Amino acid sequence: MNFTKEQITELTGYLEGSCKSLDEGINDILSTADPLLEFDSDDLSMQNLDQIDSEVFHCAVCSWWFAADERSGDTVDETVCVQCDNH
Repeated sequence: MNFTKEQITELTGYLEGSCKSLDEGINDILSTADPLLEFDSDDLSMQNLDQIDSEVFHCAVCSWWFAADERSGDTVDETVCVQCDNH
């Protein structure tokens, strides 16, 4: 499924500053259009995933979502925030 840019922007705004999983955010935000439908990250298109990656990221150390500009240098296996990278 391909969600609109506006829907993905709403999702990333919801996730930023939280420790919710991507699937929780999708269900909380994107499933509200039709409560009988449930979505998860498998329902996102590559375009949706690219938009999410350009706006926010999930820190592999502290599990919080941050704005993309707070991303520290990527290690081989994980992406971390500036705060966790400095500890």
